[in-house]
Parts: sequence; structure tokens; C-alpha cells
Amino acid sequence: DKFGSDASSDLLSAIIRKGTSELIKARKPDTANIQEPTAPASKPTNYQPTMSDRKVKVILNNGDIRRAVLPKAASFADAKEMVTRLFRMSTGETFKIRYRDEDDDMVLICTDDDLNEAINFAQSQSKTLKLHVETQDKEVAPKDKDEAAPAEDKPAKQSEAAYPEVKKQANKQKENKGGEDWRKGQRNRHGRYHGGHRWHRQQRRERRDEERTEFEKEIAAFLSDEKVIKAIQASLPMVADKLLKKEDLKKIIEDVLDAQPVLKDHALVKRLLPLFNSLIGFVPGGVVGPILLDIVLDLQSNVKDGKLDMPCGRLFKKILRGIKRSVKRNTPVVHFGVVCDKCDNNQPIVGPRWKKDNENYDLCQNHYEELKEEDKSNYHEMDHPRTWRPPCAFGIPGFHPGPFAFSAFGGGRGWGPPPAFGCPPPGAFGCPPSGPFGHPPHQPSRHDRRPRPRQPRGPSPSNDGWTEE
Repeated sequence: DKFGSDASSDLLSAIIRKGTSELIKARKPDTANIQEPTAPASKPTNYQPTMSDRKVKVILNNGDIRRAVLPKAASFADAKEMVTRLFRMSTGETFKIRYRDEDDDMVLICTDDDLNEAINFAQSQSKTLKLHVETQDKEVAPKDKDEAAPAEDKPAKQSEAAYPEVKKQANKQKENKGGEDWRKGQRNRHGRYHGGHRWHRQQRRERRDEERTEFEKEIAAFLSDEKVIKAIQASLPMVADKLLKKEDLKKIIEDVLDAQPVLKDHALVKRLLPLFNSLIGFVPGGVVGPILLDIVLDLQSNVKDGKLDMPCGRLFKKILRGIKRSVKRNTPVVHFGVVCDKCDNNQPIVGPRWKKDNENYDLCQNHYEELKEEDKSNYHEMDHPRTWRPPCAFGIPGFHPGPFAFSAFGGGRGWGPPPAFGCPPPGAFGCPPSGPFGHPPHQPSRHDRRPRPRQPRGPSPSNDGWTEE
């Protein structure tokens, strides 16, 4: 029984050992019959990766990342084909492939050697090779530019959250483009930008020049019209005759326009007529009439057969010179501050002024002609108006004080009555005999700060110590 039990146990052990070995054999793969894994779906069916292939990451510039397997002996053309297949690019689309080297620089891959160098660099670093793909936008055809314009306004490869920031940066770059050159041109001589009084004055001057140029062009077009010239030529004799008769200027203009409808209906005449009427209202007819008469006579000599004998520019200059001569010759002299003693009004004397000898008595031309011949010999004519200097303390151009000036404001130089009022006797107008403010006429006031000449030492002139030679 003991033998039988040992034999049965040995048999059981042998069976267990045999079963274990068979089980191990069944689980252990056969290295001779190892099958390679199937190729990924993105690879062609005829491509079989090997252990020598390298795994790469392909990164597009918009952030898309793809994994792929690139053979170690692959060429640059194979890499481009792989990128085109991964991102489903069109055949004609162009792009660039770069990788990051040990210096953290993006190196462009252009040849097979560049690709092999990139693979070897990634293998030496024990890292996955990352290929950065940069796509290039295709040029828009001329006929498709209008259709593609709305799409170009908004960046297609930027997220919606980043779009306002991108647009703000683009506008800032657009404003800064050429800004420094523009600022240099707008600086004045003090180095400041435009906006100062000199800049505004220059702008006003330029606007005035533009308006004057436009007005000269309108006048030239007005005088180049043959119908207008004929109408002016026909109306000049009537205007000259009415001016000689000293008729009202507004009535003369109305008669001319009624007689010449061509002038009355012209746009330039309609625009300038209100301005002309307003100017006539401010200037006396006795002053404007002779000036207009000279202009009319000049026009008569330069207008013949409905044409001008000289260009418009020369005619303008000639008319302006004639106006200046007429103003100097025909403008009467106005004696401000002097009133005719026989006239009822308080207006200053206009024209010749006749002053009585040794008396404060003045007459205008009309009242002087009414005098008898023996009385006229007591008057003399004042050709030029006599005025006095305005006080230096005020410094206002054209300011004329009253008949008695203030010696305190005049700097002690004395302000006697103007010649228009004559020399009043001492004590006139309630003034003391020594002067209007108590200062004798021959002594300076206390406000006079001018240096005085040094008096010579010695006996006074009233003493007998001085000898005259």
C-alpha cells in the first residue's frame, strides 16, 4: 500500500508538471511568427512602419496638433506629403516647416539634410520631434478681391475673444504709421505742435488767400463774358453823366441795372449788390462820387467793341491805383475837434478851415465865402488838421483827450489846449493863471523823471558875478 501510494503521488506530480509546461508554452508567443501591427488609418495601405521609424508631432500655426510616424530615411518631399495628408491641404497650397533647435531658434527645413539633422537632434535629446508648419495665404485674384474683402476685415485665425484686442492693435499701428513725419511737419519754430496762435493765424491767412483766389476767378469769368462787357460799355456814359450831376449813387445803380438786364440777372451782381449798397451808406457821396467817376473814365478808355484792351489782372491793378489816387485827391480834410462857429450842428469842419487872426474863431468854407472882402483879410486858411499827441500813460492809438490834457498822465511834458481851440487866456474855463493843475507852464511837474542838466557852480545869473562877453 505504501508503494502504491508513492507511485500515485509521483504520477500526479508528473501530470501537474507536464500540464504547467504545456500551459506556459501555450501562453508564450512564438518569436518567429510575430506579426507587425497594422498601419494607422492615415497611412497608405501599402506602408508598413518599422522599429526604426520616428514619431513626430506636427503643429499647425493655428494651434492644431497631429501625431504621425516618419521613417528615419524619409526625404523632405515625404515630410511635405505627410503634412498635406494630415491637415487635408490642397495640392497647390504652400507652407513652411520649421523645428526648434538647442538654441531655441526656429530653423527652417528646406532639404533632406535639414530633415535628417532635425531627426538626429530629436533622437539625441530623447524627445519627440516637433515640426511647426506655417501656412502662407494665397493671393486673391483681382476679380475676387471685392468678395474676399469682408472676410479680410476680421482675422480668420484668431479666436472671438482675442479679436477686439487684435483690432485695437491694428488701429494703433495704422495711426502710428508715418506719425513722426507728420508731427515734424506740424511743429512751429518753438518746437510745439499745431494749435497755437501762430498756427491758427496761418490757417486764417491760407483761407483768406483761397477766398481771394476764388473771387478773382469769378471776376475774371465775369469780365470774359462778351455780353457783360457790351452791357458795361453801353452803361458807362450814363453813369459818368449822373456822377457829374452828383446824383445819388443807389439811384444810379438801380437805373443801370434796369437798363441792362444782363447785369441785373447775373449771379455775381446779385451777390455783390447788397454789399455795395451797405458800403455806400457808410461813405458820403461826395467822397465816393469822384472816385467812381475816375474808375468809369478808365474803363471807357480800356473797353472797345465789347472787349478789354488788357488782361483782367492788369485792369485790376490799374483800377486800384486809380482808386488810391482818387482817394488822395478827392478825400476832404476833416478837422477833428474844430467846429464852425456859425454852423448849427456840432460836426467837425470838413474841407478848408478858416481861422481868425489872434482869436479863437473858426469858419467853414461856406461861411467864409459869405464874408465881405474886407473881413476875409482877417482870416487865414489852416490847410492841415492840427491834433495833439495822445497821453503816453494810456498808449491807446487814436485816443485824444479833452481840450486840457493831464500833465500827470502826460509825463510832465505839458498838454495845452489843441490848436483847434486856440490859446485861452489865463483863468479861462475856471483854471488858475499858473496853469490848469497849478504847475507854471515853464516848470516841469513833479511827475517828470527825466534827467535834468547839472547847474554850473558859481554865482547865480542875477548876481553881478557873471560877466557877459
